Amino acid sequence: MSDGLADNDIFEIFEDSKGRIWLSTYNGNLCYYYKGKFHNSTNDPYLSGNNLNSYITSVFEDINGGIWFGTYNDGVGYLNSNGKFNKISLDKFDTPSTIFKIISNNRNEILAVTQEAIVNITKNEIYHFENEGLSIGKQNNNQVRGNLIDSCTFMLTEHGNLIKFDICNFNIISKTILPEADKTAVFANIGSNKNLWVGLENSGMLE
Repeated sequence: MSDGLADNDIFEIFEDSKGRIWLSTYNGNLCYYYKGKFHNSTNDPYLSGNNLNSYITSVFEDINGGIWFGTYNDGVGYLNSNGKFNKISLDKFDTPSTIFKIISNNRNEILAVTQEAIVNITKNEIYHFENEGLSIGKQNNNQVRGNLIDSCTFMLTEHGNLIKFDICNFNIISKTILPEADKTAVFANIGSNKNLWVGLENSGMLE
């Protein structure tokens, strides 16, 4: 880490609109790469003192250029374009604190996807998956996997099921059961040809 990299364990890489490459670190220290240099809280005033107490699971940029950080157990971090840093706790919500994804819908609301719910940080509201009879995150500590398909559609995985979820109106669009019931979907995405690709646990993938 002598080159300025804040941690040797990196979980995700995200490029913002300014061309900065943000790195999701295990130690929770904020870090980005820009123009041949790693920037961290010790060498960049913009990041000075702005670290999290848990590993960073997700990075997202909002329309105002603010950077959002989801964490394993330290809520959400928000760094605005002026370098002001805030932490947002999820303790008041009845959901596990692990955030798997930070996303936004077509209303530019910031949403945190946790193991059992989607928290609308902008509106201070929560939607529990179990309200629609979904067992996401309930069985075997299953981690929520998903991908933003468009500004209102998020594809979730629920064991042997694929779920299209409307993140604007907060309801299920469709639920598809995989052909092989014993297969567990861990990730899904729609390609440029509109075909659905599904990553499976210990079973390769499906198209």
